[in-house]
Amino acid sequence: MPRERIEPLLCMLHDCAEECGEGLRFAAPPLTDHHFWRAAAIRVCGVEDDVDAEVEGQKLAISVHAELESASSYVQVTPDLALGDLPTSGSRLMLLAHGVKGLCYISSHEMDALWSGDGLVYHHLKISPGYASCQSTLVQQLHEACTFLCASHRPAVVVSSCPKLRALVLAALMILEGQHRCVRCSRAQTSIAACLGKLEACGVHTEQLGTTEMHVLQTFAVGLNEALTHKPPPRHGGLEVGTPTGGTRAQTGAPTTPGSKRSAQREPVDARKKLMPELRL
Repeated sequence: MPRERIEPLLCMLHDCAEECGEGLRFAAPPLTDHHFWRAAAIRVCGVEDDVDAEVEGQKLAISVHAELESASSYVQVTPDLALGDLPTSGSRLMLLAHGVKGLCYISSHEMDALWSGDGLVYHHLKISPGYASCQSTLVQQLHEACTFLCASHRPAVVVSSCPKLRALVLAALMILEGQHRCVRCSRAQTSIAACLGKLEACGVHTEQLGTTEMHVLQTFAVGLNEALTHKPPPRHGGLEVGTPTGGTRAQTGAPTTPGSKRSAQREPVDARKKLMPELRL
């Protein structure tokens, strides 16, 4: 169905939505609400006859309820970041209703970019069944996934059939965002325990991370901390004598004394400027 025909239905669903934590919870009226579904059929399907509106309304009601059911695992963690299982990525109606712009898959196989025609941008974090043996690769993929989620692909949703991997990616993003707050406001860095605690409070951290996932997350956090605290090696002492453009050494009018020496050492480069752009999480 063309997107312009879905827009009226989205408006009607927004009127029925309820505030839920950091976002909206969409729930369609029951199938027995014939008045609502007849009106929806007239607006969405363009039917005019009462009989056709009744029939098309019931078809529309069944389809909408099926889509909402497939996206039942959708959880809004922050105003512009959500988690869900793999079927969530197939619910076009829910993705449009939440205004999703970026979708990050975590899976062992390639996934189709089903709704790229709606403007969705996709990223795939490919996990092999034996990912415990290639933890360094997973750390690098976490960086890439966070880069994608930190870009202009917001609101975004992270989908996976594994709750632990969904929590792993979101915890890594929260640690990265905490590093930026630490840089800007001289606040304490966000600990792994604090991130997992927040996810548990949101109801999305339902399985404890295993030894492999915790090690990957710790390695990720250590790498960010090293990037934050890295300083260039000190320059060796000694005067730097400038040479004019013409190639002739500068002439001195008086003997150089210890008090007249000037250090030309460059100021240390602030390694914090090397971090990724500021987040909007």
